[in-house]
Amino acid sequence: MGLDVAAYPDYRRTGTGRQCRVFLVEARLEGAMVPLDLFRNRVFSSALSIAGLMTFGMYALLFLVPLYFQTVRGESPFLAGLQMLPMSISFVLVSQLTGHMTNAIGPRLIMTGGMVCMGLGAILLAFVGENTSAWLIGAALLIVGVGLGLNTSPVNGVAIANVPQARSGSASGLLNTARMIGATFGVAILGGLFAAFAGQDAAAGHGFLSGLRAAMLFGGGAELVGAAVAFAFIRRNSLQATKPGGE
Repeated sequence: MGLDVAAYPDYRRTGTGRQCRVFLVEARLEGAMVPLDLFRNRVFSSALSIAGLMTFGMYALLFLVPLYFQTVRGESPFLAGLQMLPMSISFVLVSQLTGHMTNAIGPRLIMTGGMVCMGLGAILLAFVGENTSAWLIGAALLIVGVGLGLNTSPVNGVAIANVPQARSGSASGLLNTARMIGATFGVAILGGLFAAFAGQDAAAGHGFLSGLRAAMLFGGGAELVGAAVAFAFIRRNSLQATKPGGE
């Protein structure tokens, strides 16, 4: 099972065209590394999209907000980390309750609410200034943590539940891949957006805040797109396991 390198003599000479050809040929093989038929299930595909959008905004936030504390507010790295704690604490606490809430009302509202919280928290962080109250910043981070706690577990469960049991391992791998792709693109795109708006004054308060605002607004918007995807395609019964051989 997996990629048969011997079947592709030019595999090591990578290029976009060759990679796409390998992907398409491999998809027709039995026991393919990436079974494309899984993507025919809209709920599964939506779960992957939500996971990618979740990390798209999240990883850039984790990169830029501590820099804001240090660059704009003059905090030490240790104090910058401490001020990120509202997000971590709310994530841990909410995660303990998410399973019970999801069982009670289904994953649709939980996942939608989680992405909305993450989006709103990021947008609130877009408008911080040099003298913004630490309590207000902590509240925004807390909202982001609540959203992360609401969404992380259900998106896993929905993705796994909507593929045949024999494909659960592939589904889990694809979900983690979607997360990593979202995180990679998030840091690259939002980091580039930050640099473009911050310009040469990134180390100064005004330049840094302009870049932070652009990145957080774009990242927050991506989270809200994920909320729309969850509301449109995830159902209350999306955690019910797929029957063998079915979708």
